[in-house]
Amino acid sequence: QNWQQLQSGRVDMRDPAARAAMPESVQESYDYYYNKAEANDWGSVRVLERQVGDDPVYLVATTTDGSDAYMELFDRDGEPLGSGQQIEGQPTDWDAVQGACREHLEQYG
Repeated sequence: QNWQQLQSGRVDMRDPAARAAMPESVQESYDYYYNKAEANDWGSVRVLERQVGDDPVYLVATTTDGSDAYMELFDRDGEPLGSGQQIEGQPTDWDAVQGACREHLEQYG
């Protein structure tokens, strides 16, 4: 049940209409992680939409084939809300600057 609940807000970024409905910053974040992880076959990327009050919030979530996770959060207009990484089950290390967790992926692809 938890897995189904998690996936219930998944946005299919391969669907042109769904992709076009996303803020540009969400598209850019998805593309970055897709090109680094999923296209190189060592991770997967998804966009989840959740409601916070009356507004949608978008989470770009990347999980590696190992146990690492990277995430970027955006509000309804695509303004950044936060980003961070979680390494091997440790607490999330939130970035002081949006997208700083990308530095850890520069060595790949």
